[in-house]
Amino acid sequence: SRLKKTTMAMFISAPLWSHCGNLSIKAQPAVSQYPRLAKRMRSSSLLHMTAKSSPSPPSSRPSAPISTSAKSNPQQELDFLTQNNVATNFVTIHTAKGQDGKTLYQLEATSAFKQDQEILSVPLKLCITSTVGKSAFGASMRNMVAKGEDTFSQDDIESIYLATAIMHEKAVGAKSMYAKYLESLPETLNALPNWTMEELDLFKGSSMYDLALGKQRQWEEEYAMLLNESELFSDKGSPMHNKQKEDAYSSEAYIWARSIVDSYSFNFGNPVGLALVPGIDIITHDSSTANAALDIARVGLLRSPQPALKATKAIQKNEMVTMRYPDDSNTDLLLMHGFLDSDVFEVGLDFAVSSMDPFADDKADILEQQKLNSEIVFTVFGDQIEKSAANMIQYVRLLCVEAMDAFLLEAVFRSDVWDFMSLPVSRGNEQTACDTIIAACD
Repeated sequence: SRLKKTTMAMFISAPLWSHCGNLSIKAQPAVSQYPRLAKRMRSSSLLHMTAKSSPSPPSSRPSAPISTSAKSNPQQELDFLTQNNVATNFVTIHTAKGQDGKTLYQLEATSAFKQDQEILSVPLKLCITSTVGKSAFGASMRNMVAKGEDTFSQDDIESIYLATAIMHEKAVGAKSMYAKYLESLPETLNALPNWTMEELDLFKGSSMYDLALGKQRQWEEEYAMLLNESELFSDKGSPMHNKQKEDAYSSEAYIWARSIVDSYSFNFGNPVGLALVPGIDIITHDSSTANAALDIARVGLLRSPQPALKATKAIQKNEMVTMRYPDDSNTDLLLMHGFLDSDVFEVGLDFAVSSMDPFADDKADILEQQKLNSEIVFTVFGDQIEKSAANMIQYVRLLCVEAMDAFLLEAVFRSDVWDFMSLPVSRGNEQTACDTIIAACD
């Protein structure tokens, strides 16, 4: 499925809450089968840290694909496109064996491409979009979604439409025009929300644990909305009201479909929007040497929009075609796809003024003058630690100001106190600030 450089290094920080003087800190808090979810290049139920095991031609830096998920078939996607008269002869599927013996897949160029040249373009009628879901269930679907608009974001609403479209087309079976494409998708995925509780226990003490559980709860709430607040399941005329197809519209089926949306779909922007695009969803992630990007092609006399992949730099024949996923923070990559990017070596540290701080109002006022919030997440990159620390320590010194140094918070110093924090305030304050940062890292 979709690959990537993967390394777990130093990303997961403990979501601890502690009180250091007047400071409350936390480390980046959160916000069944018919698969557990993940992109096609993942395979087991645990996070894969794969070596760069697939051979690459000298012209391309090898990127590290992830093992394929159960029964996924990228070649079948290209065959599906070819059978529908889409030109796929400029790309092929590169396969290799990983160190764990699992098959690794990547998209490989079979000819050279110039910068900005189109690599692959797929007619919209072959893509599964939210429009397919709206069309399948008609007004009842739109009425149901309208009820959920106060609960879910617009992005979530589009994902719900797309997930229900997938469920519907799976239920239609061999008669669906998307049948061969849907058969190519993995039965199991590695996205964190699909891990078992035993597996998620490996993340206990980290923000990822709360994020994964939060995503699980959200998907359950979405399904409950489908089940309880719409005519989709109660209306006898609905395709979901069919005893023979109960499994196709079960909660397990929805979780699988929702996971496919998170792991495989891309948002192409107007006028295409969120879509599952055969062929393009095979592309793997590489944050450092990506050579392609999503695009919208205009085709024919009517200039009809089509999801496309274009070269962002010259690509040599036999070179692997990769892109940088839009959701490329390590948090999103791990949560949605089940892997980490070794080239995005980062730690998120979240600091906030404690509500129990007797000087909370003064500190909030000083931060507001600097156009800063009372709670900030500092992202520390492995190659910019000193720069990140310099920005962070000034903020943390202010948050750690206690009674002995509280005179600095008086109105007379209000215009200068932020500059004061660029240097050590006192031995006690500096010790508290350093201990606080260390605690967040731990």
